[in-house]
Amino acid sequence: MISLKGKVAIVTDSSRGIGRVIAKDLAKEGCSLVVNYSSSEAAAKSVVDEILTADGGAIAVKANVASSSDMTALFDAAIDRFGKVDILVNNAGINIYKPIEDTTEEDFDRIFQINVKGVFLGMREAATRLQKNGRIVSFSSSVTRLMLPTYGVYSATKASVEQLTRVFAKEVRTGKNNGSARND
Repeated sequence: MISLKGKVAIVTDSSRGIGRVIAKDLAKEGCSLVVNYSSSEAAAKSVVDEILTADGGAIAVKANVASSSDMTALFDAAIDRFGKVDILVNNAGINIYKPIEDTTEEDFDRIFQINVKGVFLGMREAATRLQKNGRIVSFSSSVTRLMLPTYGVYSATKASVEQLTRVFAKEVRTGKNNGSARND
């Protein structure tokens, strides 16, 4: 396993659930963490306090992953505090459990904004700001193949995340990321 000591990670939506566990696990392995939250500052501060109590480094940053300026600010905060970003974990995601016929345009837009646009904006920031040999992890779901009722729009977002991730990986690997320089 690659040592994570001295690395800096941003984990979106890491004030609760899976993101909270990921942030705490990365901290245990030596990462400094940017704990992202969208609504509960208290929950984010709780994660930060747990990491700091265990002699790790962490800050909490409020940012809406579906906002370009917020994602830029999230990376800015990480670099201002820790000097770099090595890892981005695109964890933020939502689902609204409705059959397609009952899903409103507002529901559709909200799910795609967070689940897809958030990943896109994170990758776009990471393209020029992630350290050389950095890593991006984007979460998908097995529901993309299961075709479960009430998961139509959610499944579509996760399939989109899979394709964005594949294309981005190929662009970065082949240098086709519009000539963007990476920090060393």
